Amino acid sequence: MNTKFYKIRKTTSFSYAEDVYMSLSEHDKYKIENLVSKEIYSALLFKFDVVSKIEDYCDKFFDCGEKGLSYELGCYFQKREYEHEGFIESDIRRFSSLLKVYNKQKYPKEYELICNLIASLAIFKEKWLSYEEYHPELFSNN
Repeated sequence: MNTKFYKIRKTTSFSYAEDVYMSLSEHDKYKIENLVSKEIYSALLFKFDVVSKIEDYCDKFFDCGEKGLSYELGCYFQKREYEHEGFIESDIRRFSSLLKVYNKQKYPKEYELICNLIASLAIFKEKWLSYEEYHPELFSNN
């Protein structure tokens, strides 16, 4: 299914809720649930529990310091939006193929980051499917 997350994320309601959510301590974050719509709350959970783990790879690649593809991969994740589960599967295949030809000896940190990314994308896909089932308000069949 397609996600409505990125559309929700652009709303002022989400932005305000995100500011409050981030200011709460870890054990108080659930308290915002009764203050926002179910859709906004699910989007907050999806962002912090799922999407941010992949978005963090933007900074990880920029901070890597090796001169292979880290800059390009950082740029890729700056703009990457996963509108559908198929995009995740596509990236898993793309980066798995990249590993086959990547110079592991010359760029060991980048190689390890790509390996970690592939593992994170597999977890992302599992969580995506779970959110489709338990938070249908974030998804549509379009």
